[in-house]
Amino acid sequence: MEFFETNLSVLDTHNPPLARRLRVVGELKHFEIFMDEGNVASLNAVHTTHFTPLYEGSPAQSVEEDTARYVAFDEHPFLYMYGLGNGMLIKTLLANPKHERIVVVEPEDELAFVVLHMVDFSAELQSGRLALFGQEEVNFPNALALFGHLKEQRYARVYDLHVTTEYYLKCHELALRTTNQVFLEALYHGINAAGNDPTDSLIGLKHHLVNLPKVLKTPPALELFKKLGTTEIAVLVSTGPSLTKQLPLLKRIAPYVRIVAADASFPVLYRAGIKPDVVVSIERVVESAKFFTELPKEAFEGVVFALTSLQHKEVLESIKGGTLQVSLRPLGYMMLTGPDEWGYIGLGMSAANMAYELIYHSKFKTCMLIGQDLAYGEDGTSHAEGHVFGSTNVKEKEADAWVEGWGGVGRVRTNHTWDMFRKFFEKDIAETKARMLTINATEGGASIYGAVEIPFAEAVALHVKQEKVKIPLELRYASQKDAVRIGAEVERKVEEMATYTQALLEETKALFLDVAAASEDEATSATVFEELMVRIEKVKERFEEPLFEKVVWHIAQSMMLSQEISLASLEVQKVETAAQQEEKTRALVEAYKSWLFAFAGIMDAILKTITFAKTRRLIDEVERIDVEVEGKVIDSFTCKELKPTFGRVFDVDMRGILYDMPDMHVGKAAVFKDAKTGKVLPEAFVSVITREDEKYNELSFMKSLEEPIDEEKIKDLYCPNAIGFLATEENLADEEFVGYIKELMERFPDVEFKGFCFGGNIKEFYEIFVDTKKCKALVVGHIESIATTIGFWIHNSKDVKTNAIIKVLPDNYGVLFCYFDGNFEKTIIDLENTYHQSNQLALKKYRLLFGDTKPWITNFYIETLYNGLFEEFGYKECKIDIHSTFKEFNILRISLCLSNFQFYKQLVKLRKLLK
Repeated sequence: MEFFETNLSVLDTHNPPLARRLRVVGELKHFEIFMDEGNVASLNAVHTTHFTPLYEGSPAQSVEEDTARYVAFDEHPFLYMYGLGNGMLIKTLLANPKHERIVVVEPEDELAFVVLHMVDFSAELQSGRLALFGQEEVNFPNALALFGHLKEQRYARVYDLHVTTEYYLKCHELALRTTNQVFLEALYHGINAAGNDPTDSLIGLKHHLVNLPKVLKTPPALELFKKLGTTEIAVLVSTGPSLTKQLPLLKRIAPYVRIVAADASFPVLYRAGIKPDVVVSIERVVESAKFFTELPKEAFEGVVFALTSLQHKEVLESIKGGTLQVSLRPLGYMMLTGPDEWGYIGLGMSAANMAYELIYHSKFKTCMLIGQDLAYGEDGTSHAEGHVFGSTNVKEKEADAWVEGWGGVGRVRTNHTWDMFRKFFEKDIAETKARMLTINATEGGASIYGAVEIPFAEAVALHVKQEKVKIPLELRYASQKDAVRIGAEVERKVEEMATYTQALLEETKALFLDVAAASEDEATSATVFEELMVRIEKVKERFEEPLFEKVVWHIAQSMMLSQEISLASLEVQKVETAAQQEEKTRALVEAYKSWLFAFAGIMDAILKTITFAKTRRLIDEVERIDVEVEGKVIDSFTCKELKPTFGRVFDVDMRGILYDMPDMHVGKAAVFKDAKTGKVLPEAFVSVITREDEKYNELSFMKSLEEPIDEEKIKDLYCPNAIGFLATEENLADEEFVGYIKELMERFPDVEFKGFCFGGNIKEFYEIFVDTKKCKALVVGHIESIATTIGFWIHNSKDVKTNAIIKVLPDNYGVLFCYFDGNFEKTIIDLENTYHQSNQLALKKYRLLFGDTKPWITNFYIETLYNGLFEEFGYKECKIDIHSTFKEFNILRISLCLSNFQFYKQLVKLRKLLK
């Protein structure tokens, strides 16, 4: 019964830290062992300090009772146990082949030492069916490895941490709770990383396929890896609140270290006179382009911009100089299409996570993190001073979490997204620590497990040798011949992706129709349900196919995982009789009906996205499009400007270019041709939009923001006694914004409130604003509809559409803009701090008009504009200073404007002078 060396030889490979500790246990110091000769089932132990036994009664009887109790879990592929006990319960459970893996955490090394002498677990340890951890190995990176795949995540609803004996509850309750918390966090992280909406994944697929030709025109990532790592130290710069204080020291050492910066920190570094070597960007959204568009061309010189192929084309086009390098992320569909030579980085979720991977693959010895707060600053700021979207761009919420602070000091507040970024760092640091030292020199924010946390100055003193100046980065491009060859292979793989998805879609649709028919027919026999279950299982066996995982599941998982979790709960139910088995099979087949429907929908969306993306490339190939009706060209427009002479054009994501026919031709068939070649263009690229289209009003409205407004038409038509806001789905889902509108309705009961929407969400609007006398929904298709019907516009800073509106609407046409940012307890001085740059133009105009030389724009707004008006109109009791809150400021000016029309007109006039 001496199995210790056999067990440890396997454990050396699977859990080296535990194996090393067990090898040096030697004589037992904390336990006395009792066992009948030759009978491991009788093995018991008593702690020699507090005299608590491992088993209160007979160990053999206890194991027998527990074995009977665990019959209820016979169908569970994964079990999680706290404590080895005497090992016999675990060994018995492993005899059930349906248990794919049993995870055991044993907090007492001496007990593990004894059990591994007495029970042979070598085969189970070797196969991975038994995963054994000591308490020291319970951390997030290790736990994440247990819940990193669908096969474990789908059993989230039936997860439980079972305790083998009362001993562990009595003696290790805190450690047991900690273990359970770490496991749950890892399970949650794994599920959450899959997302909850396939839209993002489909957008990423579209961008990737559209950008593939551009990828081949940039240097391969392998070239960047090779050239970047020519110093020992890389400094990874993020844009947390603490970054500001680190900039002077970073500027001093910049010539001697490689600086790899997240995109948001690029403008901050430029203004501090620091030029990064590499700027990394990863987000799919077009807003990321703003990190680049507002900087001059000289800021880009000598910098490598490491972007990814799933980014919006405007982000790629916003790079005005330096070297653009586009790589691929290690996502399934990207790894299928390639090109492999352009590398795969960006497994994490943030630009900083991607930058860390870049640093590791470039073989640096040390990576220093600064600005990596991943938490709010003590003053509530979310980002460093000078951030493009403001230092308070992200607001604290009640649902935010508290985590350990940097250096283990105190607790700091973080949000769900930042915490995910932090956990990706912890996972990556655990995987890279053997070759690269990671120093978190942020000096603020959240602690990152696995990183050495010391001040930046100390890290520089210890590791940075300010002797040899780094060499500039010069990257080579692939030859034209290689680019053509690789491009052809990439296109072949895209076709393979489409062909595979189409075949699987047809199989799924046919199965869905049969399942739906059987489910709706009460006379369907048990045999039919069994046959359908066999067909369902065959479809699910395709999960193991490489193309399925790479093409379909990566995109489908965000939508399908919740259904998988529900199905798994049903699958593991224990049945005792044939009748129960029939009932379970019927229930499973009926549950798979919605699964098959959703699965088919996802594949259909994938195919449409592939088709759209392939045709979308025509925008770079076709210079001008002619619109033909009845054989005659009625209009023409360029792909670049999208401005026809007669009709209108909407450039819509995922729907191509939509042409709005002139009134005289509405209802007639149109043909779109390449003006140069005469070739008819595919509908997936350009087509007519009907005016009944549910998106027509919204597209028409957004288009009106770009067009000249007939000022004479709307002159003096505004309604000063009406308050308007944009009632989009985003705004109606924002509880803080809706709450503020309702508060205004209570404060000003005699005022008209108008929610402008696009027609598709009127029902939702009236469910929220049930008092239709106080607040009405108006369908809007043009900016003039708003400008002529309100006097005040409530602007929600979170909504993209309303951000576009305020550039056109406020003050220009007699409408006052009233800002809402979700945190009205902030003071007026924060307006200066947040909008300092955008206010500079207004300040210059003010000085030209009034000859004032005051340095602070807030002084002008408060002392001259508002307080000056208060005095002029006799409102001496009204006074605003820089410490007044946004809420006080907004309520006061709305109140005065409503009560005095002349005050309103004068305020509009003065503000308009500054536009």
